[in-house]
Amino acid sequence: MESLPGPYLYRKMIPIIVGAGHRVVVPDLVGFGKSESQLTKKITLIKNM
Repeated sequence: MESLPGPYLYRKMIPIIVGAGHRVVVPDLVGFGKSESQLTKKITLIKNM
């Protein structure tokens, strides 16, 4: 979910949602969160497209 209140703030909502009996999936995209980015892959910036 990428919107307000933002991904960082959803971390506090996850226990509440799970406590209500719902299932929560939290992806960790490569290079974001606690994963490491792959420096060997080419990065294409929007301004270069």
